[in-house]
Amino acid sequence: MKPLHLLPIIALFAAYTTFAQTSPCDQLIKKYADQEGVTVVNLSGNFLNSFIDDEDNQNTKLTSIKILSIDDEALNKKLNFFEEVIPKLNKEDYKKAMDVKSDGEEFVILFKEKKNRITEAIIVSGGKENTLIQLTGSLSMDEVKIASSSFSKS
Repeated sequence: MKPLHLLPIIALFAAYTTFAQTSPCDQLIKKYADQEGVTVVNLSGNFLNSFIDDEDNQNTKLTSIKILSIDDEALNKKLNFFEEVIPKLNKEDYKKAMDVKSDGEEFVILFKEKKNRITEAIIVSGGKENTLIQLTGSLSMDEVKIASSSFSKS
């Protein structure tokens, strides 16, 4: 086979591996999911959207909520989700909603926005306690404000 004939095959393979890459959040979940002292929660979009019955929120669609939390105190001391996830994210894709650094703890809320809709939100804490929450879907900023105010009232 001549080298020129291999070019399309190489191009297809490169395209496939580029699109097949998983997000840093998914990589972290996969890395720790089967370990003792770790809790992983995956909520599907079908389940989540069954709770959205409001005519005013017709465009709201949640695709998934993924939560990774370390329950084991000894394991928590060895890990730092913040340091594992944040450097791997493409910072140009995300806006920072909140950032806290205190006494060895780091906490950040990042989100992706497309056409005035939040398509992904990531909450990462690292240090003494390690937690990752990833929300994907389509929410308006107003819907996020309403949801956050209802959480603060309860």
